[in-house]
Amino acid sequence: LLTLSSVLIRDVFGAVAPNVKLTPKREMMIGRIVTILMIGLLVLAAFSPEGKGSIIAIASKGIGLAFMLLVPVIGPLFWPRATGLAASAALLIGVIVQLGLEFNIIEFDIPYGFGSPILAFVVQVFIFAGLSVLPRRLKT
Repeated sequence: LLTLSSVLIRDVFGAVAPNVKLTPKREMMIGRIVTILMIGLLVLAAFSPEGKGSIIAIASKGIGLAFMLLVPVIGPLFWPRATGLAASAALLIGVIVQLGLEFNIIEFDIPYGFGSPILAFVVQVFIFAGLSVLPRRLKT
């Protein structure tokens, strides 16, 4: 939770609003708020019909959400054309796709028994690569 909070504040917020500089005190306060919100989401997940009675199901959803950090954090190391916008959009859209699939908001039959994190990961890769290339093509 603390790592996710830090990534959201420093990396995502920094990419979305690069001109806004946060003082360490304000950054810590926002981090605490984000952590409390994430704990609230986990409690809601624990009391959801899928989460009742199974800590393993909740833990697997948490691991799946942590998996969503792979493309935005590791991707720029291997993709030299990566942009902050692409990493932020990939993270946001990947999490939305995963949660939508987990809570049956998005209905999609995933082939070969793969879970929702795999499909969300594939979506993230396409968003990340597409948005990294797109701005450069528009400038020329």
